Amino acid sequence: MSEEKSNGIGVAGFVVSLVALFFGWIPFFGWFLWVLGLLFSFVGLFKSPRGFAIAGFLLSMFYLVVFLLLIGSIGALLSFLPSKNANTAKNNNSPVVELYESYTEKSDNYYEEEVTESDNYYEEEVTESDNYYVTNESYTQFQSGDYVRVTEDRAYFYNQPNESSKKEAYLVVEDIVEFLDINSDFGYVEFLHPVTNRTTKGWIRFEDVEIFDKEVTINNITWNTSNTGANYCYEYGNYYTLEEAKEVCPQGWRLPTKEEFQRLINTGYSWKTVSGIKGQLFGSGEKTVFLPASGYSNDEYIEHAGGSGFYWTSSYGDNEPFYLGFSSSKAKMFDNKFTYMANVRCVKKDNSF
Repeated sequence: MSEEKSNGIGVAGFVVSLVALFFGWIPFFGWFLWVLGLLFSFVGLFKSPRGFAIAGFLLSMFYLVVFLLLIGSIGALLSFLPSKNANTAKNNNSPVVELYESYTEKSDNYYEEEVTESDNYYEEEVTESDNYYVTNESYTQFQSGDYVRVTEDRAYFYNQPNESSKKEAYLVVEDIVEFLDINSDFGYVEFLHPVTNRTTKGWIRFEDVEIFDKEVTINNITWNTSNTGANYCYEYGNYYTLEEAKEVCPQGWRLPTKEEFQRLINTGYSWKTVSGIKGQLFGSGEKTVFLPASGYSNDEYIEHAGGSGFYWTSSYGDNEPFYLGFSSSKAKMFDNKFTYMANVRCVKKDNSF
């Protein structure tokens, strides 16, 4: 009488793999069962009979395929969920449908090269005429704490307040920074790029900047140069409902009217990038004010930042309040229903025109 052969480890692999098929969704415990079933079944493939081992191995591989498909599906679903900087219109009732334009191009207005310890001191080849430097007496106007605007195409950083410690990193025209310290004809700044979130520290020359005023008067209307809740003209600031917006301007300032925004639009505007932030520059010559394209907020995340801007006014149309809306190509006043949170740019109370 012949003794029937058995494959105990193959049978064990099949049983564990079968159990893992039903309990594999349990983290760690289910995964442990799957690995154990796969291991037993694999070893059982080299013993006879192999039927249960093959079945266990196939069950384990089936579980692996299902698990990978599930992970991939979750990842794909998450990629479609709205982010804090979502740039795609979420409903057809939004005024952005009329204003919004694609802005996938990268900003080339800011440059900073990664530097290592060895090349922290970078010297650019200069001619004899380049070495001549004259101190301008007007530079004595700068003080620690001043906000300044870059006036040159490139304002290089320096490791020390002298011409021989020039770095490769630089600011570009219209960038705004604060002088944290001054020494000779240099001011020390720490520039946090709003897009890359990288901070560059160093000294910049007085001759490359000018005082940045906190207010500017255009056609007898004095505008704050920054949004409420922002320190710099390119920062988005805070987002408010209309009722909140009526109360947030500091003392001596208020919400602009529809007519005041319209007069600003009539001075002309152009799409600009300031410190990596896109927006409309209104006005001309030295009398300009920059409004960042900060989008709007639905109190959970920000929509269309970088592509369009929305700013409250104190004026009302037939049924709805007026607000300024702009994209990269146009700016106009709206009085259609707007249920989102927008930005505030204040004007002085004593304006008259």
